[in-house]
Amino acid sequence: MKGIIGPFERLESGMEEALEDGSETAMYHYAELLDRYIAIDGFVLEELMEKELNTLQVVRDVLDRPLKTLSNGEQTKVLWAAL
Repeated sequence: MKGIIGPFERLESGMEEALEDGSETAMYHYAELLDRYIAIDGFVLEELMEKELNTLQVVRDVLDRPLKTLSNGEQTKVLWAAL
């Protein structure tokens, strides 16, 4: 679900790859990605989404499901919450 909001999944994947690499260059890259992730509230995104979904009376498990598997109403509410 993060993918519809911003580059969160791409940044998370890049940080994971950098950690696996472990080289000095990769650690600098990791630090850059982490700074971007923090700047766009990556660590609190799910909490913010859950709060908005709760307001819209949508259960939390929709965050763990692909968007295309949600009903039209759930998709609409998830997109509203993402705003």
